[in-house]
Amino acid sequence: MEMKKVCLLNGNLILRKKKTGVHLFHENVTKGLLSRKREYKIVSACFDFKGVCRKRISEKENQWMRPVLIISRLPKIFAYIIPIELFFGKNDVYICDGLYPHTIYKSAKKICIVHDLMVRIYPENYSVIRRIYLNMYYRSLKKADYVACVSENTKKDIIRFYGIDESKIKVIKCSYVESKSQKKCPDSRLIDGNRPFVFYIGDMRPNKNLKNTMMGFMDFCKKNPSEPVRMYLAGSWNKNYPSLKKFAEERGFGDRIIFLGYISDNDKSYLYRHGKAVLLVSEYEGFGIPIIEGFRYGIPVVTGSCSSMKELGEGAAVLADPYDISSISRGIEKAYFKEYGFDKKLAEKRAEEYSFPNVVRLTDEVIKEALK
Repeated sequence: MEMKKVCLLNGNLILRKKKTGVHLFHENVTKGLLSRKREYKIVSACFDFKGVCRKRISEKENQWMRPVLIISRLPKIFAYIIPIELFFGKNDVYICDGLYPHTIYKSAKKICIVHDLMVRIYPENYSVIRRIYLNMYYRSLKKADYVACVSENTKKDIIRFYGIDESKIKVIKCSYVESKSQKKCPDSRLIDGNRPFVFYIGDMRPNKNLKNTMMGFMDFCKKNPSEPVRMYLAGSWNKNYPSLKKFAEERGFGDRIIFLGYISDNDKSYLYRHGKAVLLVSEYEGFGIPIIEGFRYGIPVVTGSCSSMKELGEGAAVLADPYDISSISRGIEKAYFKEYGFDKKLAEKRAEEYSFPNVVRLTDEVIKEALK
């Protein structure tokens, strides 16, 4: 009997040059599924009209994808009007993230992945085209056989905004990617290994609440003038970078709040291994990977008291009100001086619960259910 086929429409995400949370999620889930003993065949599909993926697949780090990658040279936009089988052949299950495919075969099942509904909560953070693209995908969730999301908070948002039947929503969770680097020194010259520091890692969208986080750090410094602590912000610079940098400089913190930009894997590991605390005090998160990474490295975590941050952090992290500067300042102080009851066992348990082997197991269970 021929094995059933599962097509992951994630090749473009995996072959991205500079990878962040969503890209690493797909890479590690795909690797994990391929390593399991399965009763189905896996392919990873990508649209490559410009030839970027064909170049990326030749690189050493992507060699593992060669046996399972299917490439279409047609532009992705055609997939919104042409059945997906004309791009990647017949498959029994399609796992989607951003594109809900039309199919010739009605028996084909669709599993839609949702990381967050940021576009519904902060539409102003997205271009008109990006809003249209994401809203088209999310409106398709009602037609999906299953919706896989990364947190209970995102599940609640899906039900609230789109009225999806709770029984077909599966929480498969998300995870961290542990660095293999153990170098004693950072790559970036901007990181001073002789001074204590706290840090933020992620993008610079407004929901990340970086101005309030910086103000909380400034308040902490003013209350603890003898501490030569710095704050590092790691992540690709976007249009918000100039105003954030100016914000720090105008308040006399240009030499203490350092913008690192996109950092190497080694520097990411260095920050987690040597930092006094990781800060993620956002207004909203669909998940919050730095929280789990902080638990894995055993570093104090200061995070928001709302959305998925509370779901992940309660009991194991310092929760702070993202709208209250003094709350953030107190949170940093508690973490910096370790003045809170850090439950190491609970943090380790959460890190294990949100490990990729567990995420892969849960994803495999959804696929098997869809194949029945």
